[in-house]
Order: sequence, then structure tokens, then C-alpha cells
Amino acid sequence: MGATTARYRVEVSHEVEKWLDTDSHPDPRIRAGIYAKFKFKADLLADNGTLIDGDHIRKVAGYTNLWEIRIKEGTILHRFFFGLGDGGVIGVACVVAKTSSQLRPAVLKNAERRVADYLTSLERLER
Repeated sequence: MGATTARYRVEVSHEVEKWLDTDSHPDPRIRAGIYAKFKFKADLLADNGTLIDGDHIRKVAGYTNLWEIRIKEGTILHRFFFGLGDGGVIGVACVVAKTSSQLRPAVLKNAERRVADYLTSLERLER
């Protein structure tokens, strides 16, 4: 069986990479588990885009180009925010640890801005 080629290109910001590598949890075993879950969902995203069930990927209601990958670790829900760019690029720009029932609107607005800025920076690099 041959290798399949991803339909989309998932780009992860330096901030998210650093968070996954060092900041997600003090216990390296738990940190490795969070990374493995993120990698699994990012691979699903690369292969299928946003056509994935709501347990893995969700569009944030009320926003045009703000999506999230959700990863639960214990009682904390980590939300990785991304947007869809030109040419099949998916830019994962930031992560928020959700410990309450709802995120404040300011947090979502900030995520939306950071996703837009990250997608713009990716487009500039490709020119």
C-alpha cells in the first residue's frame, strides 16, 4: 500500500510548537500525550480539512474563519485555534487552556486576530 498525500498543509506557529514542546504540562509523559493527540488531529485535518466530526474539529460560532482543535487532558480542555488560508494552508496560530464553561468573547476575538495575522505572515513567506 502506497503512502497517501495530504490534501491540506497544516502550519503550526512557533508559539504553539513551544507550548507543545515545553509549556503544555510539567510532566513529560503527559506533555507527550498532549503532543500525540495534537499530532493525530492535525494529521486528520491535513487529510480531510474541516470535514471532520465535531469531536475533533469545530468551527467557532459567530466567526468567519476561526476553527478549533480540542484536546482534553484531565479536567482541562486545550483549544488550538486555526484558520483556512489560500492554497490549502491551515494555520494553527494559538492555544488556550479552557478551565471554565465558556471562553470570554475577548479571548475569541484575540484568537481570531492572531489566526488572521499568522495566515497573513504565511502568505508573505510564500511570495
